[in-house]
Amino acid sequence: MTWSKREVVALCCQGYTDDVLPLLNEADAAELREFNGALMQEVHEIVQQVKHLGQMVKTGTMSRKHWALTYAPNIEPPWLAGVAFGVMDGKSARMLVLKAVEKHYEDVGVLWRGE
Repeated sequence: MTWSKREVVALCCQGYTDDVLPLLNEADAAELREFNGALMQEVHEIVQQVKHLGQMVKTGTMSRKHWALTYAPNIEPPWLAGVAFGVMDGKSARMLVLKAVEKHYEDVGVLWRGE
């Protein structure tokens, strides 16, 4: 299997791994399963972080404006602030994170074949 990290992250984030696994040889299937598991663990951790950030505003701990001026400029990676704002607006944290991870795959700490 000669897919780039971008392609494999997209495959995993869009939920197509189960469709592809039967088409792969055992070694490639095992590698994809391992990558998908690690990626979904990272997605889960980001979702929890974003939910926490969103709750700061939702619970009234601080105003959205204060959060935007104080916290958002310091968040790494920078796209995480946009995801947090989406959560504050009531959007699904998991769906926002999956879309962001797919778009910003280079920020993902999970390695695909040494990339």
